[in-house]
Amino acid sequence: MFTQTHQPGETMTSRRIIAWWLFGAVATAIGVSLNLAAGRMPGSEAFGAEDVVDAVGGLAIGGLGVLLLLHGVAAGLGRALLASSVLHGGVWLTGGLADAIAHGQPHPPWPARALDVLNGVLFIPAFVLVVLAPLLLFPTGRLPSRRWRVVGWLAVGGTIGSMVGTLVAPGPVDEDVPGWGTNPFGIDGLDGFSDALQGAGLIAVLVAAVAGIAAIVVRLITSRGVQRRQMWWFVVLIAPVIATIAIDTDGLIPGALSAVILFALMLGAIGYPLLGRPASSPDPESGALR
Repeated sequence: MFTQTHQPGETMTSRRIIAWWLFGAVATAIGVSLNLAAGRMPGSEAFGAEDVVDAVGGLAIGGLGVLLLLHGVAAGLGRALLASSVLHGGVWLTGGLADAIAHGQPHPPWPARALDVLNGVLFIPAFVLVVLAPLLLFPTGRLPSRRWRVVGWLAVGGTIGSMVGTLVAPGPVDEDVPGWGTNPFGIDGLDGFSDALQGAGLIAVLVAAVAGIAAIVVRLITSRGVQRRQMWWFVVLIAPVIATIAIDTDGLIPGALSAVILFALMLGAIGYPLLGRPASSPDPESGALR
């Protein structure tokens, strides 16, 4: 139902799309392997089932982005999901390299500490993309209108602010694991500034998330035909994901099971309406396929 005829230039584009996903997959595999071989710093959580689910889920999100791009459906959303997957690969790779260099020894050398800081910095845009992009871009791959661009810029600014604040924050690399030592990128005397940047960034991203929920409501009210059905499927499946993220469910559902459920719901909420039956159902207003 989504068959396309590719010209030579389009084929190369498809290859690049797949190559980016493979890059994220290889980075994830190397990072996980290094982590398992080297072990983690004393005091940090051991590699477990939830980590496996996170690694596979990040690749699955990117795989869905690849499918959207190859089928020419909601391209903007597809690019965001693919970018998130590649960034998650970077998170795993930097974390694995940091663990391999540190090899579980307290106060590791500069490269290990630098990589562990970058690990935390890269996680920020990876997480923001996978959370905000579906809210703001589903089902067309674009914002509801040009007036919503301010929300996009707010999310971008908040993400960059959080990243910069995390990068230059003086003090320990990981407050929960003192063995990592101090942040090699930290600038003494900027602790108040870095805290303000991170706080402002978090507020900006939260405001963008609320605006994303408002965007869903707007689309539900204004959309018609196939898009309206797609929106209802999306809302039904994504609502539990939003509720779980907003409410602390630790202790209620095991971490690995919770991660499996969240990834499955998110993949279903995006993939089924856009690539499944709702996308090919006859439009009751026109009597034709949309």
